[in-house]
Amino acid sequence: MTDSMKPWIKTGLIWGAFMYIAMSIVFPFIDGELDWIEVLIGIPFWAACGLIYGYIVRRRDVRKTNE
Repeated sequence: MTDSMKPWIKTGLIWGAFMYIAMSIVFPFIDGELDWIEVLIGIPFWAACGLIYGYIVRRRDVRKTNE
């Protein structure tokens, strides 16, 4: 990742990666229900969720700064 990347994108992708690992790999592995199709589908899903999360957090921070 480059230094010119917007911080909210980096934050969102890190959050999405953590959630992807936890929800798509670790918990299904513990339950014995690890399905590789769901693991592959989880990549774009959690990346999108992470970007949405990062954007919402950024908007919240901007609103607090402007108050």
